[in-house]
Amino acid sequence: MQKIILPIVFALLLCTQGRAQTKLGYYKEAQASLMYTAYKSSVEGEADRKINGLSLDIRANYSLLGNLIFRDPEKPFFFGDHIGAGLGMGYFKKPDDDFPFMLSLNLEYGLKACYSINDDLEVGLKWIAGAGTFFTDFKNDFAVAQKPSFIPSARFANYMVSAGFGKAKVGTGGDGGRGNYLMGEGRVMFGEMNDEMKPSLFIRVEHYNGKYDETSRKDNCAQISFGFAIM
Repeated sequence: MQKIILPIVFALLLCTQGRAQTKLGYYKEAQASLMYTAYKSSVEGEADRKINGLSLDIRANYSLLGNLIFRDPEKPFFFGDHIGAGLGMGYFKKPDDDFPFMLSLNLEYGLKACYSINDDLEVGLKWIAGAGTFFTDFKNDFAVAQKPSFIPSARFANYMVSAGFGKAKVGTGGDGGRGNYLMGEGRVMFGEMNDEMKPSLFIRVEHYNGKYDETSRKDNCAQISFGFAIM
C-alpha cells in the first residue's frame, strides 16, 4: 500500500509548484489527511447499520480558468472554476464482515472567487455545484455528496477559517437520501504569503444527513479530518 500511496502524494505535491501567489489555495492545492468516517443508516423497527473507520485520504484541486486568466499575484481579485479529485484507503468496522478495508473515491466541481483586501486579509467563496465521496469494498458501499453547497473562507495573516453549508445526499443506492451538509475548518499556514509554496496544517469537521421520502430510512455521516496541505 505504501508503494502506491507515497508516489501519489509526491506527485500531488509537485503539481502545486508555480509562481502565482496562492489565494486561499484557490489556484491549486494538494492535501493528505487522516480521516475518521462514521456512517449510520436507520430504519424504524430495524437495527441500525453502522460503518466507521480511519483512512488515509489524498486530494488535489485545481482551477484552469484561474491559472490562465487570473494568475497575476498583484491583482487583488481571483475568479475561476474548481476541479477536484481524490482517493483514500482505510481500516473500517462493518456489520457481519471480516474484511476490514474500504476504498474511497472523491470528485468535485464548481466555481470560486477570492479578493485580497491587503497582505494580511483575504476573503473567498466556493460554490460547489457537485461533490461526492464513494466508499466501497464491493460489498458494503455508501456515498456522501454535496449538491450544491457554499464554502466561504477568510484568511488573517497565517490563519484561515472556512465554513460550509448546503444540500446533501447520503446513502447506499440511487440518489440517496436528501438532507443537509455542514462543514467547519481551521488552518494554520507556514512561511510568507508570497512564497511559491505554502504548507499548512488543518482540521476539518463535516456532517451529512439524508432522509428517503418513500420510507422511514434516515442516513447520517460524520467526518473528522486532520491533515497537511500544500498551496
